[in-house]
Amino acid sequence: FKQTTKMATNTRRARKRQRTVLLGDAGRSYLLQALGDRSAQPIDVINQFQRDNALAQPSCLPALPLLDLQLVPRHKLHLSLTEHLRSSLMEKIQKVAPDKLDALLESTFPYLQIEQLQPVALAVLSRHPSIPPQYLNKLSQDATLYELCPVQVRQQIWLCNPKLFRKTVDPLLQAYIESVSNADLKVFLSGAAAPPPRQRRQLPQLQALVDVVGTKLPLYNKVLEFVRAHFVKSDDERYCMLRAELLMALHDREVADIYAVDPCHEFAWCLAACMRDNSVDLKRARELEMVLHRHTSGSPVLGDLGMIVRDPHASSVLFACAFKVLDAVVKRRSLPTDDEHLRCIVHLLEAAEAARTMISNQHFVCDFERQDVLNVFLPVLASVMVDDAMLRSKRAAGVTLAADDVPVLPSSLGPQLQGSTVCLGFAASYLVHLVAEGDSAAVAKFVPAIPVERLPEPILHALSSGIKTSAKAAVPLPGDVAALVLSRVFQPLCSTPQGHHRYIDTVTQARYILSDETIQECVRFVCEHGAMPDQDHVATPFLYGAYRRARVKLGRRLTDDARQLLADCVATLAPEDADPTHVPGSARSGGSSLPGSERSFPGSPMTGLLTPGSVVSPEHGSSGKEWD
Repeated sequence: FKQTTKMATNTRRARKRQRTVLLGDAGRSYLLQALGDRSAQPIDVINQFQRDNALAQPSCLPALPLLDLQLVPRHKLHLSLTEHLRSSLMEKIQKVAPDKLDALLESTFPYLQIEQLQPVALAVLSRHPSIPPQYLNKLSQDATLYELCPVQVRQQIWLCNPKLFRKTVDPLLQAYIESVSNADLKVFLSGAAAPPPRQRRQLPQLQALVDVVGTKLPLYNKVLEFVRAHFVKSDDERYCMLRAELLMALHDREVADIYAVDPCHEFAWCLAACMRDNSVDLKRARELEMVLHRHTSGSPVLGDLGMIVRDPHASSVLFACAFKVLDAVVKRRSLPTDDEHLRCIVHLLEAAEAARTMISNQHFVCDFERQDVLNVFLPVLASVMVDDAMLRSKRAAGVTLAADDVPVLPSSLGPQLQGSTVCLGFAASYLVHLVAEGDSAAVAKFVPAIPVERLPEPILHALSSGIKTSAKAAVPLPGDVAALVLSRVFQPLCSTPQGHHRYIDTVTQARYILSDETIQECVRFVCEHGAMPDQDHVATPFLYGAYRRARVKLGRRLTDDARQLLADCVATLAPEDADPTHVPGSARSGGSSLPGSERSFPGSPMTGLLTPGSVVSPEHGSSGKEWD
């Protein structure tokens, strides 16, 4: 009897284990087939389906008749029980042993498409460290299921499906490039200081890429492959910025599984510290060069190191520091080739210049022995700097210089600037130095040799800021220097909204040192040839504000037709809800809302206009402040 009872119990348990509940698509398919049989009675089919798939929990069965008497619908009861059981099951899944996840996944995966049971299946998938390929393939082939998966599960899908990963990452890369472009544009247009490196790494687009990579080293390597490919194809330096920022963002999150094995980590970390301090001292320059020379024997790492240096923010700091060192070398009458600090920075910049060629050709060699920049270009530039400094000293002493006394630029300088971005960076830094010195003769001599269309944005920003700041200084910049920079450097770049804004804003801010004739010419040129962006362009509000300020600040110094040109530009750029009669600054200038409402400038009490061709200086007003 005991043996018979034990066998019956085991049979009931086996049947219970084998019981399959028809849920979701399986239940719908069964009912369609059963009800489609003309010989079957629909009522009998439904009753049988309810008996086979009804609630079979022994602890709940006694309560069913009572709930029926209380008119509680079975649907409501089932939903309540499902929610309770699901919460309990979710807690147990977090504690289940790893060796039982395969069996649990096999039993829960069929119910992934059922809304009420999705969290259970997704919780099992999220905990599984190595999901079997058959499940990953099903998830990748069904777009609905793929969208339901958390990022931990998608990472395993991407490891098995590189095409799907590329399809996911490419929009994120494009979004990052656009976001960085707009952020940098707003910084340059507003004149604000560039954000520190850690703040730049908080961009949502970059954080999304970090989430995609997670702790999976293969995914990180794939993202780097995509970044290199885009960089080679587009020659866009913002991909170099992404290469460095992605690594440092993983460093910020302490994902040691990735950044600790990246051979560029130490290099990128040191360079990030230099950008944070806006300085590259000799100790850090040695550390960076040491890492660079460690990978010069055909290692692909050299290409990535060059990309990291070519980050626009990093290269800007390096060029600024290198020129300071060069200036100190010239002042102490030494040779550039003998300065270790300068040599280290130049080697870094040469690696950045060669990065794209190395990655494109898969030939990772950077010849530091040639030293064309150190041995050829920098001595020539140093001699030019010495000549210009001597000429400034003679002019300051009141010495009259003949035309033969002024040396010309070496003929080799132009080709070197055209062929090397490192040489161009040094020359551009020297141009900023000349503008700060107010040396109009040197600026006029040096600018024609520089390909202005290749000047980096930080240099253009420095030139504009230098002119605007020195125009209001106690000892202002000579007006002819500002006019030279406007005509020779900024004017050819007005074909972009950013260059357009820079031009009109610089003219407005430098009005104290520019003659009326120069202002008239500048306003006519920019209104007729400046690029007008669309209303939804990020530069449009800044350009609109610049033109509104120009209307007020320059009003009395313009002719009627020039003022009309400004008014037309304001109307073109104005948003739909703008007040066409309002001019900013009118309250300060007496309440008038008409163009040219700025009060009379000294020099002509009748009209407020200066003599054509004359140069306005702060001596006419109060220490260079606005004459309102």
